[in-house]
Amino acid sequence: MRTMERTDESNGDARKRGARGAAALFALLLALLLAPAFASLALAIGASPATLSFEHVLPGGYAETSILLSNPRDGPVAVSPVLVGDGAEWCNVSPANLTLPGRGSARVTVAVSPPMDAEPRSYGLSLELASSPTGASAAGTPTSRLALTLSVPVDLVVESDARPACVLGGFTVPDYERGMQLFARYAVRDTGNTRITPQGELTVRDAASGSMVASQDVAAQAATLPTRTGEYTMMGATGLEEGSYEATLAIDGCGAPRRAAFAVLPPGALSDQGDFTGLDANATGAPGAILPVQASFRNSGERPFAVRFSGVVEKDDKVVRVLETEPLLAAPGESVSLESFFTPPGPGNYTIRGSLVYGGRRTGERSVTLVVPATAPVSAADGGVALATFFLILVLLAVFLLVLIHRKRRGRQS
Repeated sequence: MRTMERTDESNGDARKRGARGAAALFALLLALLLAPAFASLALAIGASPATLSFEHVLPGGYAETSILLSNPRDGPVAVSPVLVGDGAEWCNVSPANLTLPGRGSARVTVAVSPPMDAEPRSYGLSLELASSPTGASAAGTPTSRLALTLSVPVDLVVESDARPACVLGGFTVPDYERGMQLFARYAVRDTGNTRITPQGELTVRDAASGSMVASQDVAAQAATLPTRTGEYTMMGATGLEEGSYEATLAIDGCGAPRRAAFAVLPPGALSDQGDFTGLDANATGAPGAILPVQASFRNSGERPFAVRFSGVVEKDDKVVRVLETEPLLAAPGESVSLESFFTPPGPGNYTIRGSLVYGGRRTGERSVTLVVPATAPVSAADGGVALATFFLILVLLAVFLLVLIHRKRRGRQS
């Protein structure tokens, strides 16, 4: 009898140990399965707004909006935005691929253009934002990759009713010298669902007496698309005497007119002034790739003038390419970007330097270094496959241990 009791107690203890071992192994297996999900939380990106909406879009029309993506990580994250769902073939996402810097942000533009035969109704889409870390470790070996997809709902409503509407703003008239021509800038935001080609009237009054001294029709050549803001310039009245004036611009259907004060100054009172604000190129390139070089300039003067970039590309203290851009008109207070292109003939470190030329003068030089590696960097897909393989091996190992423990338990019971 005592032998049987001891046997029952031994069997009971074995069952308890087996149950505890199975529970521990189950917890380990669950942790291994959930590890990718928890690891992916560190890769999460932010998106604002949380939902994109396109309302009252005409068949054959156009609409666009943007979404701000933010990266909470210290390192850069590669993002690939893709639109999926009903009507996705009518949509475009720009840029198609981007890299968010550590603790940085960037905007992605989503544009929709339904065809003329699009059925007026609601369409459901989503913007899928696949993100993964990018870069390499300090030792130069590829870092691990793990992709995470954030889904942003996109509501699209196509309707057949035209709703023209616009808002006028940004009207400015810089001071200019006697004998020159009035130069004006204005902006029109298309808030409806039809294209807007601004038309209206510009009037000029003497600031002291209030009497009208000039007027002319306004007829822009380019149209502004729905949801976009078009920026326009125009040349106006000549022959005004020195003094203070007020210009009034009215654009048909765009709300209240806008006013701007300006002065006509004696000849020689103004001079062309500007700032060479930046010279940028890709931090890294590839042999044979066409790489953009952008020189940034701001017109800090009181009148518009043309500016161009003049520079060279050097390697080992030798000039390998001369860079020249066409002159670009810069309005007062406007920042412009002058773009040229360079194709690296081979790997190495290239120095791009140059200056801006305007109004018979040349700015000081700026320079930037372009690094062209001998081999292309490792893709994010390679790191993702390696990480997935690692987790698969862990899961298979856990299953093998579970089977082994189960067989030992059966052997003890028998």
